[in-house]
Amino acid sequence: MIDIYVGIDPSMNSSGVTCLAYEDGKLIREMFYIIKPDKLTKRENEAEQANLKRFMYVLYQKPEYDKENNHEVEYNKILIFKQILEDIEEVVKKFIHQITYSGIYNLYVCQEGISYGSASRTKSVFDLAGLNFLLRMMVITKLRPTYFLIATPSEIKKKTSGNGNCKKEVMIDLFKAIYSDFNLPKLDDIADSFWMASYVKNLHDEGIIE
Repeated sequence: MIDIYVGIDPSMNSSGVTCLAYEDGKLIREMFYIIKPDKLTKRENEAEQANLKRFMYVLYQKPEYDKENNHEVEYNKILIFKQILEDIEEVVKKFIHQITYSGIYNLYVCQEGISYGSASRTKSVFDLAGLNFLLRMMVITKLRPTYFLIATPSEIKKKTSGNGNCKKEVMIDLFKAIYSDFNLPKLDDIADSFWMASYVKNLHDEGIIE
């Protein structure tokens, strides 16, 4: 039986997705994705080319609209949410298809929950909350995982580093300790999604989830 572990770090500007496939306890394939708008910088393009077998940028175009018109702003947020969700669904389904054609597998998904502490710092937390809950619905209805887990950032940090309040640089450094040759301009989204995939895998390995 193939077990697939997926970690999703949703964001309005750069969503990270990690997919790990294991068969009989052995890692047989891994893929990392960053879903972002617009085009790649020269450095991003070079980084993607250097890591083609395990990493991909998935780009989408933001719609053009009058940013001074609140009605247009709110409507186009929906279009952006829709594109992000469709891209996440597509990369996970493509990964699954590449691993198994029989349709027999276990899928474990861990999605980062909302950091409510951000509410006092930025209004964008409300947009992120909307995306977060729409993503939960997509995962349940489209991906239909064997087990779906919503984990808070502090839970992931605690399990990974031993400190639920550690800085993101600590999580990135721990990721680099495993993937020392993984050189991207921005690693935090990939690192977060990787630790979420690892988190749900550890719970499965420990028999906490089936």
